[in-house]
Amino acid sequence: MAGAPSVAIAVSFATHSLKYFFTGVTAGTDLPEFTAVSLVDDEPFEYYDSNMTSVIPKTEWLEKSVDQQYWDGQTQRARGEQQWYKANIGLVMQRFNQTQ
Repeated sequence: MAGAPSVAIAVSFATHSLKYFFTGVTAGTDLPEFTAVSLVDDEPFEYYDSNMTSVIPKTEWLEKSVDQQYWDGQTQRARGEQQWYKANIGLVMQRFNQTQ
């Protein structure tokens, strides 16, 4: 049909991964007691540790695409995970008779 509109649809089926890593160490080292790293497709995009005041972006695209409210929420989440970790690691240490 002459003059009929044409429509093009592109569909993509891509597989991606989202991973979170949390690490804790006992006090008395030069390392932060708690560290959280978020990765997409094995590339870090957020970082937080117990020596910091907020989550920081590790990629330029994320830094440019989200607002301060996002970072405030991510920081609260990371602080909550840090508190949860600290409470639960104490229980695990008790159960395995660890004192430090």
